[in-house]
Amino acid sequence: MKAIEEMLNLSHRVSQHVVGSEGNTSVRSGNYFYIKASGCSLNTLREDEIIKCDLNGNQINNFHLKPSLETCFHSLLYRKTNCNYIAHTHPVETLKILCTNRVAQFSKERIFPDQVVFNGVESCVVKYAHPGQELMRSIQESIDKFFYEKKHFPNLILLQSHGIICIGETVNKCVYSTDICEKAANIFLTNGINFLSQSQVSKIANDQREKYRASKN
Repeated sequence: MKAIEEMLNLSHRVSQHVVGSEGNTSVRSGNYFYIKASGCSLNTLREDEIIKCDLNGNQINNFHLKPSLETCFHSLLYRKTNCNYIAHTHPVETLKILCTNRVAQFSKERIFPDQVVFNGVESCVVKYAHPGQELMRSIQESIDKFFYEKKHFPNLILLQSHGIICIGETVNKCVYSTDICEKAANIFLTNGINFLSQSQVSKIANDQREKYRASKN
């Protein structure tokens, strides 16, 4: 099944950004989505460790397994954004920022063109909340505010003192967004950075060639 193959592909490719059973991934297929079972590792994920849920987050199969504690926010994002793929990871360099008071700056400043292309002009910040329903409500509040202000949903969601969520139309976009975020964080933590100006960021964001390149991933 295509969705299962994509789940395994996505999970294995972003597994470098988690330790053990951290993080979770999911893939939408029509009115359902597939998500990693709780306690399973992304880098060794198997087909029999994947759970099918409806868009309200209700478990459909493999009842001997428990879905990820964070299934509720995957359900929310599929209903809200119409994305097809979600990767939630805990990248080390990014976490160094998410655990400081520099999160807001990291969400707004852009360093290089691919950060604009794959992470967006600006990222959404979610204040720390306990994983589960509390975090889901905090994400909903933050992305609703982001949409009200920007008129679109974010590609990248930064969870304070926790990790990141990348959403995308394809597996590649999810993976690249995750990798680019970590690359940007690594550079952000150095001294003397020349951030892109707002006019430069806007030019990149509206460049049809960049949009075409992104559409091919």
